[in-house]
Amino acid sequence: MAHDLLAEIAGRNIMITCEEVFEKSPQKPEVVGELLSAEGLKVFEGYQFLS
Repeated sequence: MAHDLLAEIAGRNIMITCEEVFEKSPQKPEVVGELLSAEGLKVFEGYQFLS
């Protein structure tokens, strides 16, 4: 997902890229392929970002 799109849905409080989020995550998620934006947005359905 593009950084600008993630920032938009997170209320502009995202300062790092998705790649950096994954690298710093304690769960160490593994991305196995690229996603289309529409598919990537489904991951955040119902998620509440802290502001």
